[in-house]
Amino acid sequence: MEGVKINRATRDVIKRENYPNLEGLPIPGFEFNGTNPEEWLIVVYDSYIGDYDQRYKQIVFTEDEPADRIEHPDYPGVGQWVKHYRLQDLNTDEKLINLENAEQIANEQIMPGYKQFKFMMVALGALLKKVVNNVQPDANEIKAAGYVVRTANKILQNYVIRKGKEQNIEQEPDMDADWITEFEPEDLP
Repeated sequence: MEGVKINRATRDVIKRENYPNLEGLPIPGFEFNGTNPEEWLIVVYDSYIGDYDQRYKQIVFTEDEPADRIEHPDYPGVGQWVKHYRLQDLNTDEKLINLENAEQIANEQIMPGYKQFKFMMVALGALLKKVVNNVQPDANEIKAAGYVVRTANKILQNYVIRKGKEQNIEQEPDMDADWITEFEPEDLP
């Protein structure tokens, strides 16, 4: 079992290693009510956190405060050194980055990024062909342009959804809910 040797007066840690007695018995001279300026304690973890969304919170670790001096509940005559785990809110910028990542994941379900680029290039080429050379796009270019427009509308809807969630980011809106995620099927030959 894990142990900590501390200075009784300052509660500073002198040594961290296994508790010297495997049965958890007090160490003569270093027991809970001893007079030695040092004391051996058994480490206790207070670690239940429960469910939480890592996009909003993180686990932080703290140890006993200097005033804490508590006898171990399972090992009479031995003190305990408590290590606490608690949840702490991420800062707003981190939450917003996580929200933007959630939007991107939703957009990738509509159309993967590599396809987004490919079809934007085809649609842009068709548009430029029409504007610069006054040449009508062919059937495939028109289909590609329609595909890009439909996809762009869904991506725009996700942008609007993200902006709405940003307004309430401190209330921790569900980052997995409300997104438009329906896959846009290719209709090109």
